[in-house]
Amino acid sequence: MAWDHGHRHFFVGYGCNNFLQKSLTIGEHTSHLKAFVTPTTISTNKLLRTIKLATIAITMAIGSLTSQERRMQRADDAFENHAYMDAISSYEELVDEGVREEEIFKRLGDANYFNARYGQASKWYGKLMEMAPVNMDPELMYRYAQSLKSLKKYGESNKWMERFAHAKKGDIRASMFHTNKDYLEKIGGHSQRFVVKPLAINSRVSDFAPTIKEDYLVFTSARDTGNMVKVIDRWSNKGLLGLYKAKVSENGTFGETVPFDKKLNAKGHESSIVFSKDGKTAYYTRTNDTRGLFPLHKERAGRFKLYRAQYRNGRWSNGKELLFSDDAHSVAHPALSPDGQKLYFASDMEGTLGESDIFYVELKGDGSFGKPVNLGPKINTEGRETFPFISEEGVLFFASDGHPGLGGLDIFATRLDEIYVINLGEPINSSSDDFAYTYGTDMASGYFSSDRSHGNGQDDIYSFTQIEPLVLEYRHIIKGMVQDRNSGIPLPGVRLTLTSHVTKKDKVVHSDEEGVFSFNVAREGEVLKGMGSLKGYRDAEFVIGPSHRDGTTQVAVFLEKEEVLPTMGTDLTVFLDLEPIYFDFDEWYIRSDAKASLEKIVEYMDRFKEIKVRITSHTDSLGSKAYNIRLSDKRAHITKEYLVQRGIDPSRIRTLGLGES
Repeated sequence: MAWDHGHRHFFVGYGCNNFLQKSLTIGEHTSHLKAFVTPTTISTNKLLRTIKLATIAITMAIGSLTSQERRMQRADDAFENHAYMDAISSYEELVDEGVREEEIFKRLGDANYFNARYGQASKWYGKLMEMAPVNMDPELMYRYAQSLKSLKKYGESNKWMERFAHAKKGDIRASMFHTNKDYLEKIGGHSQRFVVKPLAINSRVSDFAPTIKEDYLVFTSARDTGNMVKVIDRWSNKGLLGLYKAKVSENGTFGETVPFDKKLNAKGHESSIVFSKDGKTAYYTRTNDTRGLFPLHKERAGRFKLYRAQYRNGRWSNGKELLFSDDAHSVAHPALSPDGQKLYFASDMEGTLGESDIFYVELKGDGSFGKPVNLGPKINTEGRETFPFISEEGVLFFASDGHPGLGGLDIFATRLDEIYVINLGEPINSSSDDFAYTYGTDMASGYFSSDRSHGNGQDDIYSFTQIEPLVLEYRHIIKGMVQDRNSGIPLPGVRLTLTSHVTKKDKVVHSDEEGVFSFNVAREGEVLKGMGSLKGYRDAEFVIGPSHRDGTTQVAVFLEKEEVLPTMGTDLTVFLDLEPIYFDFDEWYIRSDAKASLEKIVEYMDRFKEIKVRITSHTDSLGSKAYNIRLSDKRAHITKEYLVQRGIDPSRIRTLGLGES
């Protein structure tokens, strides 16, 4: 587990660490004395002895609890001053003695969570949840769910995410969870696109935040080569962070690791450096207390700030604090845009949506900066977004525990001009913290950091080689067929319009000779309204619900002919384009060839209940006039009988035999 989780993400509160937990709930603990009861029916001597014994017992109890209270206070002080490892040790001793309090379990969970000891955090959050407090903080539910992911208990994690989402319905993380219930499947679709290897330069302590400068790998480490002052950070009981470098050979091996530069390595924490393209300007992160005495007391809040240094005459200048850094907020982990005109960073400054957000500032020609701009809810959540990196193609890579992931921090990617954010999947991401992704001119290989359990130290640097391209555009196809509703015949030439509820813009295609059509959808999570139109048919609407995955959605569109009801006196045989109904000589039974026309009349009268018909029948001129009238009447009646037998109301049918006229 990573010891310096706090230094990677930084804390906003009374210390500099765990970037950025905005507030901690400081609870009160109470002690309880057992009641000692003196029996009333005993002798005086016995009573005196009992009183003495009771007094001794009470004194011992008070003495024990006073000692316990003192240790509780020390543990609380350590926690509030972010000396989390000290706090963990003290709280665990109290638990071993049988003390069970919600606040202790909560703080043990938080102290381990803030140090990326997610397995231990899960244990203590679990004990807290078993006590079932009435007003459980939703953030604790979220941390518990995240901690469970580190143990790959995704089913249990999802249950707590459901509870969290119910408790915080307006939360971006809750919304993402509800719309990405299949997040593991989606992550799997982006996995196995990289081969990763740990670097030989990793130490037994924390090494992370790599960046490339010429033929050197520059990175952050808690190691000590003898050139740095050994100061212990009470957050994690480990050494301070500094900047180091190692030369990279053509075959990928590394030379000796040495401190990057004395002027850029002060007595506090330095980390996360980035260089301009000409290599003459560096932006890096530094604590605002150069003594390295973190965490500080409440009245001396520690923050992380961004500094800029210039390389002139073969040496680096002393770094100068950037003006948009201040003592009220932390600003860290710089990244430069490909054109060098924007500086990206992570901060909890005003306008932050969550614990830490990603911002950028414009770099002006005179060296000054524009106002910080928040990248917004597409990128930022109520959780932690940190360690930005911008590729030459304008792809933003960043670490987050707010977007759906495998556990801890995961690395995500998005084009800044799109809204589709993808998780890079395994093996780049794991159930541990994965962060600080970077590459140089060879965009198919680079480095990232992780505290996965099989590493060499608390955090390690890994190289990666990309073996399959990332799919950074949302690729979803709406594919379908248009058919005549009654006949099922495919309809070519149908105009199909798809309207986005987000952009309000239309896409138009036409069905081919087989009635088939398709749309390419570029935005995730859209509700799409479709319309099919063809002359002689009624328009047909269809709706495509929001999709959050690549793939194809099949849709069937049915058009009905635009019916024009006949006017009074219209000949249905002509109107419906029917074959005339013939009878054999001197007969009145329905011939088989006549049934096809009659069935069409039945179908038509079924569809239009308001239609009433009159059946007229005729004969040839042979036979007497009276005989022909009777024969035609029989033919009209047998036709009506056929329709009635097929379900038509007889009141809708009149008959008339016209004989030979």
